Amino acid sequence: MKTVRTHDKIYLFQNRHNKPKEYFKFIERKAFGKKKYFNQKEKICDFGCATGEFLYFLKKKHPEKNFTGVDIRSDLLKRAKKLYLTYFF
Repeated sequence: MKTVRTHDKIYLFQNRHNKPKEYFKFIERKAFGKKKYFNQKEKICDFGCATGEFLYFLKKKHPEKNFTGVDIRSDLLKRAKKLYLTYFF
């Protein structure tokens, strides 16, 4: 039996890069609130990044850090790359 993930397409039509979800803010506060535990050269990966909204939010807050996104859908990754190249490079 083959599984088809049709619900992932909704991310292609959303543009939340300038209005982040509240749980993005919550995770960022919890993960980066104690700055003494983190250094400048960290590499952070988001598995299931969709179009990169969470990574975009984190990169704006922590431009010195290295972020990577991974997803199984090439259409979502293509949109994420387009957005990242537009905003950060």
